[in-house]
Amino acid sequence: MAFQKYFIMLLINVCLLGLVSCSGFQVVLDQFNPQTPVNLTVQYPNSNAVTSEASLVVRGSLDSDGIVSEFTLGGVAVQSLSANYELWEVSLPLNLGSNDFDANVELQDGTQYNEQDFVSIVRSEVFLFAQNMVFDSNQNILYVVDGRLRAIVRVNTSNGHRDIVSAFDSGSGDNFTFPIGIAADFLNDTLFVSDRLNNTLYSIDTNTGNRSVLSSSSVGTGTNFLFPAGITFDASLNRILLLDSFNDAIFAIDATTGNRSVLSSSSVGTGTNFSNPTDIVLDSAQNTAYVFDAVLNAVFTVDLSNGNRSILSDTVTGVGPNFMGGSGLALDISNNQLLVADTAQAALIAVDILTGNRAIVSNASTGLGVDFTSPSDVLLNPNNANEFWVVDRDNNNIFSVGLSTGDRDVISQGNVGTGQNLDFIEAIELDWVNNTAYVLDRLAHTLFRIDLNSGNRTIVSSDSVGSGPNFTSPNDLALDLLNQRAYVCDNSIDALFMVDLTNGNRTIISDGMTGTGPNIALPFGIAYDEDHIIYMVDRILHAVLAIDVNTGNRTIVADASIGAGDDFSQMTDIVYSPNIAKIYVVDSFLAAIYEVDPGTGDRVVVSSNSVGTGSSLSVTEAIALDERNRKIITLNANNALIMSVDLVSGDRTDIVDVNDSFGPVNLILSDIVIDPVGQRAMFIGWNSLKALFNVNIDNGEFVYVSK
Repeated sequence: MAFQKYFIMLLINVCLLGLVSCSGFQVVLDQFNPQTPVNLTVQYPNSNAVTSEASLVVRGSLDSDGIVSEFTLGGVAVQSLSANYELWEVSLPLNLGSNDFDANVELQDGTQYNEQDFVSIVRSEVFLFAQNMVFDSNQNILYVVDGRLRAIVRVNTSNGHRDIVSAFDSGSGDNFTFPIGIAADFLNDTLFVSDRLNNTLYSIDTNTGNRSVLSSSSVGTGTNFLFPAGITFDASLNRILLLDSFNDAIFAIDATTGNRSVLSSSSVGTGTNFSNPTDIVLDSAQNTAYVFDAVLNAVFTVDLSNGNRSILSDTVTGVGPNFMGGSGLALDISNNQLLVADTAQAALIAVDILTGNRAIVSNASTGLGVDFTSPSDVLLNPNNANEFWVVDRDNNNIFSVGLSTGDRDVISQGNVGTGQNLDFIEAIELDWVNNTAYVLDRLAHTLFRIDLNSGNRTIVSSDSVGSGPNFTSPNDLALDLLNQRAYVCDNSIDALFMVDLTNGNRTIISDGMTGTGPNIALPFGIAYDEDHIIYMVDRILHAVLAIDVNTGNRTIVADASIGAGDDFSQMTDIVYSPNIAKIYVVDSFLAAIYEVDPGTGDRVVVSSNSVGTGSSLSVTEAIALDERNRKIITLNANNALIMSVDLVSGDRTDIVDVNDSFGPVNLILSDIVIDPVGQRAMFIGWNSLKALFNVNIDNGEFVYVSK
């Protein structure tokens, strides 16, 4: 407990000094008035903040011996939330790209302080699953279709800035469900987009983002298409050529009426049938189509006059490295070749149109620059015959690729921070003093360290970093920062690991063969007590366990036979309050939060459907403790809702529904943690976002920290 008091006092002091801020500076003392220093700190957002919003509330603290008469950021007056701007906030307007705001403080004695670029915020759309793209050479704009964002994103190739053209909250008309293919008629300011799930071809106004259904089962005549994929615009005949991956066919769709006809299929034209066509391009005469098939791993040539198909390149036609999972296709007519973006082998492959021979143009071992991860589409830059653009749906970058060298330059940054990408991120804990997050990736069996200033990710422990038994299905995390240790529970091998944060070495400290007491059966959450105890919730035992980290011995703190109160059912997370020596457990099945006395096992429901008001706690995945305000912050996994729960009344208040910022994407969030001051929290998500976020828990605004 002595260390706990010391740590809290240390934390308070470093907060005042700005050492735990996400960004900040200490202004140099004025040489004429050294008795009146000004210390400014930004508490939210972090210094590398990335947001798609047009404005953002910035908040922080100010410490000065003098009386502040005026304080502005970027010329915008700052609002004082407490005496002498000790706490402050301001709403700043954001332009696309990087936004830098100077801080100016004037004291009553006339002394002025300023700091250039005190706050820097990037406004840009971050792809979730970029699929295909088209280029408007007149505007130097790429239009990218994002299936999970359910949007069309405009990318300025000159500066990499991104913004949404059309989505659930941009433009009118029926919403996308899973847009996948894109083509353009730029003479008429029109984009065409195929939607894989609602079997619709849209027409989109590039000026307004308004969407209209051009062809579907209820619009236009002819055979219906199912699971459409890539599309291209045939300007000479005013039609869209659309690939149908269910019927394995090419459709021609009239760009005015939406009427449909089949140009090539198993019953139209001769030759090898398609199996899963994914992308299509036209030759310069627009009488021949080239089609990539992802199942056959083949490039087809299709005669559009009769639908006849022939294989140009596959495992038996042409020589060179085989395709493994191509996605995008582009025509390089000046070099008489096609380029294939091969997602599976993270490569750009050239195909000779005459011979079908294949050669690697760019991959991890060909060309310099940031590696591809899952390239999904490729386009020729019409203004530079030696340059192609590649969009990567995993690392979310857009690359410029030199055709002769294979060198890769990122022209539009999709990730936030550097390092191995996050995947199935399951748990997060924070070292606020060092502005660092620790994140656990279940699929990668990896513990990451994330710098909250830069978003950069480094591996602390994994199958290849650190010694000891490997993780199998790690699902929660706790920190002992005094001893530079992490504790990880693994619900596949029912074990508790200790990880040395200095070298990544792993030791199983409690399992069926280590330590005494009831065996761990299905651990779902852990919390650390500085008395060298890990508290664990076990969903099969329906119990809270206490595990001695020195011996691995396990005792039951609370279950159906120990302690009074309602029994547990499906517990998902646990936190420990050292100040009042209480455990809090959330049960997603019973939609309840319990307060548990670790000495007696007695349980009291502090919030549930019958205790307190507000949204249900059903499917709550994680909780975080706001000690200062006596609240629990909850995270609902399936509807991406973050709530605040008053521990006195049990009332629940919605903070933010993360889905509201992305439309009906059905995001899945996995963990949340709050800072000691209680003004911001960090949360993570894995199914579409695969990112670490910083959220202002007062207004629900959030920014990307690392992705």
